Amino acid sequence: EDITMYLLEDSNRGTSREIIERIEVKYLELANRILELAKHFLGNIDQNILLALADHIAFAVERMSHGLKISNPYASEIRLLNPDEYEVALQARNLILEETGYEFDEEELGYITLHLHCAKTSEQVDTHMQVAIVVNESLKKIESRFQIKIDVNSLSYSRLMTHIRYMIARIKKNEALTIDMDEFESSGFDFNKT
Repeated sequence: EDITMYLLEDSNRGTSREIIERIEVKYLELANRILELAKHFLGNIDQNILLALADHIAFAVERMSHGLKISNPYASEIRLLNPDEYEVALQARNLILEETGYEFDEEELGYITLHLHCAKTSEQVDTHMQVAIVVNESLKKIESRFQIKIDVNSLSYSRLMTHIRYMIARIKKNEALTIDMDEFESSGFDFNKT
């Protein structure tokens, strides 16, 4: 039988000991089930997000039980930037509903997706959220500049997201763009038709 070991790290919501003392065991077990699901679908993941994920789920359920909702204006970007993690989050929604009686909406699934992405890449949640914010702001500027409304469910939107994601990856690696935009614009490409 496989034995999973966790390294407990402090977070901005308290020390590992404080988090463990305030979280019900069912949330730790639920987070573990979600991480096992993620490992099956995403491959090797950082199991050390157990506390953060359990704490997030417990806090979200507590908010829902009081009728409170926290918005996630970047849920669409998070979903499209992380399709594999989002698919796992969709399956996790069923586990969460089964265990807690609360169904996570798209906005909460965005946060679960962020946690799963970070488990897959060892990137910090805040760092990846900044990527989603940059993507969102880029889309707003494109819509404003070309006076268009981009359908977030369209293939064009998905393609644009992919281009922006690779642009951000190049910026992070300090890679130069190898295309001459003047040459690209003179090729007859019409931005208004995309």
